[in-house]
Amino acid sequence: MSQSRIIVTGYSNPDLDGTASAIAYAELLKKKGKNAIAALFGTPHSEAQFVFKTFDIDKPAQAENILNQKDRLILVDASDLRGISNLIDPKQVIKQINFLMQKYRLNWLGPVQP
Repeated sequence: MSQSRIIVTGYSNPDLDGTASAIAYAELLKKKGKNAIAALFGTPHSEAQFVFKTFDIDKPAQAENILNQKDRLILVDASDLRGISNLIDPKQVIKQINFLMQKYRLNWLGPVQP
C-alpha cells in the first residue's frame, strides 16, 4: 500500500520565509522516507521570485492544481485563518508549524500533532 501524499504549504501568495519553509520541510520529510511535496497557493512574493531566479531553484507546484481529498497537509508559517486558501479542509491538516503558535499556543484548527 502506498503512502498518502503530504503537501507542505502555508499562506496564499507566500513571502520568502513561508516559501522557503515549505520547500525545506518537504525536503526533510522526503529524506525521512515520506511521500512529501512543497506546493504553494497563489503567487510567491517578489523576494521569493528573486531567490528562485537568482539561484536557479524550481518553483514549487501550484497547490490549487494538485490538491486532492486524499492528501494530508502540513501548514508552515501560518498562524491564523487569514490568508489561508479556502481550498484547505482543516480535516486534512496533520500538522501546523509556526513560531507564533509555539509562542502563544495558537491552535485554530483544533487538535493537530504537536
